[in-house]
Amino acid sequence: MGSNACSTEYFYVAVDGDEYLRGSEQFCGKGVIQRKSLFRSVVFAYTSGGSWGSFRCQLYAAPQPCDCGWSVNTKIVNGQETGINEYPGVVALKTSEAAPPFCSATIISHYYLLTAAHCTELVPNPASYIIKAGDHNLAISTETKYAVNYYVAQIIQHPGYTSRPTMINDISLLRTTTAIEWSRGVGPMCLPPPMENDFTYTYVDLVGWGTTSFAGAYSDTLQKTTVIITDNESCAKTYNDTTIYPSQICTYDYTGTSRDSCQYDSGGPVIRRTLRQYILGCISFGKFCGQGGYATGVNTRISSYLSWIYQSTGYSTCVVS
Repeated sequence: MGSNACSTEYFYVAVDGDEYLRGSEQFCGKGVIQRKSLFRSVVFAYTSGGSWGSFRCQLYAAPQPCDCGWSVNTKIVNGQETGINEYPGVVALKTSEAAPPFCSATIISHYYLLTAAHCTELVPNPASYIIKAGDHNLAISTETKYAVNYYVAQIIQHPGYTSRPTMINDISLLRTTTAIEWSRGVGPMCLPPPMENDFTYTYVDLVGWGTTSFAGAYSDTLQKTTVIITDNESCAKTYNDTTIYPSQICTYDYTGTSRDSCQYDSGGPVIRRTLRQYILGCISFGKFCGQGGYATGVNTRISSYLSWIYQSTGYSTCVVS
């Protein structure tokens, strides 16, 4: 940068790629600065109220490394409101801007999201989808700068999906029309490690914009609650010995306070939080939204479908150990 003057010459850098320079750094005077972009883009600007300032810029591009499961921070029944953009991988699925969400989904790569097959069976036309990414309060558009809409080009429903007599293979992929751009508030959730399948007694989060009670009102804001993974045998007993398949994973409210997913939370993730966020399950079905206290929900076990996911997405997902 050129002149020592700090009254007329300013240089701005937004390392997270925000084109409106929100949260950017401001510089003036002489000197050299070096910055690395957080994602795939960086935005800079120069303003001058005089005629003596100047700057020179050099840019170096490198392939984006594999990364997933980040958060800006390190209604579900009886849950609580999440922090804004606490779960960058979670999106709402709608059929119009005015309509409430009919399901949720999880970003897993630049072009693909995971959801439940019974959601894509409900809305089989890709052109009907609006993906609300980076959002928090669906009733307003000012609480987060990361909210953005994407659209669906293709639905890939698992070929073995069936809903009768028992729902099984309840998983689908959505391919977007354009690449999903990463930001602090929008990004992929990690798939579970390939060699890990038994998550019994693991604490997990359920999140969604669904109803906060059976046949109740929607939640405008993203809700979360913490439950535990239970074994499939115990899970089956709560469903009158209905078969719970190895490709399904059950959550259990160990507190007895009716914590559970509910209507229209379907397709959303069952999240294990460590240093990263991992999607262990995809919300499939339950019993009356947690009524009775110690609620048990049935979800699609993601680790049982990794080969299908890898092949269907062209191995575009981020694999971490």
